[in-house]
Amino acid sequence: EEETEVPVCPSLPSLVSPGTRLNLIAVKLPCKNGDNWSRDVARLHLQLAAAGLATSFKGNYPVYVLFITNCFPIPNLFTCKELIGREGNVWLYRPNLSVLREKVQLPVGSCELALPMRGKELVYNGNAPREAYATILHSAHVYVCGAIAAAQSIRMSGSSRDLVILVDETISEYHKSGLEAAGWKVRKIQ
Repeated sequence: EEETEVPVCPSLPSLVSPGTRLNLIAVKLPCKNGDNWSRDVARLHLQLAAAGLATSFKGNYPVYVLFITNCFPIPNLFTCKELIGREGNVWLYRPNLSVLREKVQLPVGSCELALPMRGKELVYNGNAPREAYATILHSAHVYVCGAIAAAQSIRMSGSSRDLVILVDETISEYHKSGLEAAGWKVRKIQ
């Protein structure tokens, strides 16, 4: 959250579709062989660009994405289910294009989500603004404990904002009940 100004997202160039359908997209990804290689903006940008190019063609023709890297590609963008094979530092994926199209529409970072707490354009109309913490939990139930811990931390800080979590069908009823018990308002997404 920002007290005074809206964060600005860095501008990243996007690939222009060649106009003809591609069967294979190959990308050589950098890999910092130290800590935080998963937070490398250039690496993230290249994977998002490959995903954007793969989804830029109409229809659901098979498209393969090949990564050459020593580090693991983003598992939430290109899942283990879609990994066809790996040999050394070469990773070959056949992504589900309809799912990937939905993923590339999601905001990349908090700079696309955050709004100033007191914007100049807001006019008082007698209704108090409603604010919430929101997150998305999809494709893996292993993050449920983290979401429960986050809810407890937010409540312990004294916040009374709503807690909204969007979950897909991979999250079981058992885990949903745990999220609700922690204070999350659970909403289902596809």
